[in-house]
Amino acid sequence: MEGVILEYRKAIDRDIVNFVQDVIDGRDVLPITVGFVTEKMSSIIYDLTGLSVLGNRIVLGDDDVRHILNRHGPNGVADHSMEDINDIARLSYVLANYDTIEYDGGVSNLYKTRDGRKAPQVVISKRIDGTYYVAEVVSDSGKKRNVVSTIYLKKAK
Repeated sequence: MEGVILEYRKAIDRDIVNFVQDVIDGRDVLPITVGFVTEKMSSIIYDLTGLSVLGNRIVLGDDDVRHILNRHGPNGVADHSMEDINDIARLSYVLANYDTIEYDGGVSNLYKTRDGRKAPQVVISKRIDGTYYVAEVVSDSGKKRNVVSTIYLKKAK
């Protein structure tokens, strides 16, 4: 587990840091690509949701960053697990090195599948020592991308 902690600490994506800072500073920004759906990830998501997402970009948008900061940032209403921008900037590492992908029945109110249903949201997580880094991701089928709706840290049970 020690190697994972060291990898995680080193895995700060400067582009994500700059993106989050631009959002905080109120600049207009386009969504940033934080990863791609791999064959393995696509297969798991298909088995869980029936959606084919192979090759989709995984993006983080300005509204998503504001949500993350409002819920999990320094003054978060749910917790403060993402108060350090560097933890947000480790998202690409987690998406590339996840441990589990689950579907708990959650759907998005913002995104729809090609047939007009609310898009299912999967939960991607990576254990980092005694904590799980969790990313909730939803498919935006029309744009062939998956959107990170939120990220947070939670204690391992």
